[in-house]
Amino acid sequence: MIDFKIGSPYPSSDEEKFQILKKLPKFNSHCHLSGEIPLETLIKFANQVQKQALKNAMTAISCGQDYEKAFSIFPLISQIINTHEKLKEATYQTCCSFKSDNNQIVLMRTNLKSLENRDYEEYLKTVFEGIRKATSDDFNVLLMLSLKRSSTLEMAKTTIDLALKYREMGVVGIDISDISTIGDISILIPELLRAKESGLKIAVHMGESPLEEDQMLIINELHPDMIDHGVNLCKDAKKWIKQENTPVTVCLTSSIATKMHDSNQIHPWIKRYLKNNDQKIHLGTDDSTVFNKCLTDEYFKLYPDIGFEKVVQIANESFKLAKWIRSQAE
Repeated sequence: MIDFKIGSPYPSSDEEKFQILKKLPKFNSHCHLSGEIPLETLIKFANQVQKQALKNAMTAISCGQDYEKAFSIFPLISQIINTHEKLKEATYQTCCSFKSDNNQIVLMRTNLKSLENRDYEEYLKTVFEGIRKATSDDFNVLLMLSLKRSSTLEMAKTTIDLALKYREMGVVGIDISDISTIGDISILIPELLRAKESGLKIAVHMGESPLEEDQMLIINELHPDMIDHGVNLCKDAKKWIKQENTPVTVCLTSSIATKMHDSNQIHPWIKRYLKNNDQKIHLGTDDSTVFNKCLTDEYFKLYPDIGFEKVVQIANESFKLAKWIRSQAE
């Protein structure tokens, strides 16, 4: 039961605001399975050396770490979650964590891996087993399969073939992520166009680094359905997003922790939202375990900049994006 509706009396204390946001049904528009696995689960499966390495990596990120260096934690997580049984349990516990924060729909991304010498399809099936165990009337996962700009054409073909094969299971699109300054995405364009023409959504991490050189190539060739982060965009990319009213996923904590922008600045897309309420922005956690923030924390972090009522409005309207993605996938 939600205690606050648009037009209701303004809650007086921060604690009241936080509790209202906690109870609020939420759509998590941007999260990666590896970075969302609860810390307790990682510790349960890690050996002593891995536990210490995990602690060191998370401490470094919490103090603020350059964008590229922050990615060093993910190979460590992959070393810990190295069997199908661990993957199934990690996926289930991740979903339970989302549910505890009342994330009712989650747009989760994961790249395919080979565990225990089994193929990529087996990895995907195991992820679905973990998701199915947690799925309920008020909790659903929409899955995007991830590629890197540096992925091989063969990997792109395999990933997109599996995404299309498992659409009925909940795969809704392809996510282009990882370090945005490494790799030549032009090699993957033909396969990504095949995915898009087959009805899969394309979400692209863009504007994570001011050194990116492929922003307009991606926009002109792919016309992405979603832009993730969008912090450091060229002028033409900003113009295209505004013109097309393309949804942008905003991850407040990770964008500061990885130094995409200064901590004393408002996220660029929050600024644009304040100037133009028609711009579609949607909050996500990115990697809530890595950055130690749940989606409620992200909404709570936002309210001093835009006002509590607008925060609730953004949360409510985000479900329109989830509904659109799901309807297009069906």
